[in-house]
Order: sequence, then structure tokens, then C-alpha cells
Amino acid sequence: MNYPFGSGWGGRQYQVETVLDQWYDPESVFYKGRADDGNVYIPRQQTSMPDGAWDLVSFRQTGEER
Repeated sequence: MNYPFGSGWGGRQYQVETVLDQWYDPESVFYKGRADDGNVYIPRQQTSMPDGAWDLVSFRQTGEER
């Protein structure tokens, strides 16, 4: 699966290194993952919408920049 934080946010290309968790609510699916910059991202895909829009719900800088 393609995760949006693997396709570039903020003008930078990020690669997903590890998907740490995944969960659902009635209208969305959430993913928690660590990118190649060492930071943790939580994007959400709105599955209740036809185009499945994505947005960034949370970001945590871990200080492990690579």
C-alpha cells in the first residue's frame, strides 16, 4: 500500500521504514509509521469519501534524523 508520507509532504520525499500501527473509525483508516527521517507520522485516509482523501493527523519529531 502507498502511504502519503511516503509520497512527499512539505516538499520532501519520505520513505516509510516501518508501519507501527493501523486502526479504524467509521469513516477513516489511520496509519502510524516511521519514515526515513526517523520521525513518526499519523496520516488518515477518509474512506467515507469517494476519492479517499488523505491528511496528516499527527507528527512527532523523534530527534533521530538520518
